[in-house]
Amino acid sequence: MLNNDVYGHLPKSNWTSPLESLTLSSTSFSGELPDSIGNLRSLLVLELSGCHFTGSIPASIGSLQQLMKLDLLNNNWTGKISDVFEKLKDINLGIIPSCVYGLPSLVWFSLSFNQLTGELGEFRSKSLLEIVLESNKIYGPIHPSVFELTNLTNLHLPSNNLSGVVNLNMFSKLKNLWGLDLSNNHFSVITSSINNSSNSSMLPQFYRLALSSCNISEFPEFLKTQNQLGYLSLSNNQIQGELPKWVSGEISPSLCNITTFQIIDLSNNSLSGMIPQCLGNFSSELSVLNFGMNNFKGSIPGTFAEGNKLWNLNLNGYIVFSIRKPKWLVGVVEKGPEKWITRQKGRRGRRCN
Repeated sequence: MLNNDVYGHLPKSNWTSPLESLTLSSTSFSGELPDSIGNLRSLLVLELSGCHFTGSIPASIGSLQQLMKLDLLNNNWTGKISDVFEKLKDINLGIIPSCVYGLPSLVWFSLSFNQLTGELGEFRSKSLLEIVLESNKIYGPIHPSVFELTNLTNLHLPSNNLSGVVNLNMFSKLKNLWGLDLSNNHFSVITSSINNSSNSSMLPQFYRLALSSCNISEFPEFLKTQNQLGYLSLSNNQIQGELPKWVSGEISPSLCNITTFQIIDLSNNSLSGMIPQCLGNFSSELSVLNFGMNNFKGSIPGTFAEGNKLWNLNLNGYIVFSIRKPKWLVGVVEKGPEKWITRQKGRRGRRCN
């Protein structure tokens, strides 16, 4: 149920029903959650996120022995949560009580967009598939237990106050990890120890890799062994110098052979030299290419925007270009929500950052 026009209070009378799912998310229900909700012994799913509930979360929820999913995110809960949720497989509470880390069957841990603080605890569930904690105030290092979660597929920690040195070879045991986002924290990410081919082959094959604002000082060479990348963000780092030749394909196709790319963001670094000729037309799925705020020079490859979905091309900042073949601009036409470049030949592009 997704309707803010639906409102009311949950009754406090004794509930006796074979109800298996109660979903009131994104409505205007308010008041306290009654203790009698613990009488719904057949309940499998309880979703109350994005409402206006107040008070403490009743301990009677611990009586719901069949409950498999609990989502209480974005309410106004107060108090502590007792250690009563050991059968839950899917939990989204909006706060992090210490007992949650020990839930033996937990598979999905999502507490994004709250005001959570404190350090990450020890994750004990070997069943965990996803940890999603975006936009909180969590601080300190990544707990070592995370690097032992061999079933983990997605680690999403952007926009917190996490810190410490993160060597990417710490993720070598997580062979199922396809998504890694450490952006906008206070990490110092080290990639140099995995730059040789034998070490880089030990890393998981990422589909989504976001390491913006991670104090990276060199272009990660391990990327040339990543064959599944669809999203790459290295913006706001301290990467300097020219793009390595293996990116341009002068030695090997490497990065330009990754035909799954949808988004490439290398903005706000100190990259220089020529833009590789292969970039811009090697992936039919490419929609966003952001090279802004670097020091590239030379001509924009005439093959840009051929046979792809490119709608956002950002080349702004300290860049000197000689556009020798403006016809390629015609290819970047109203492919996205903002009509970045007009489709009519001979007219000046409306927005070409």
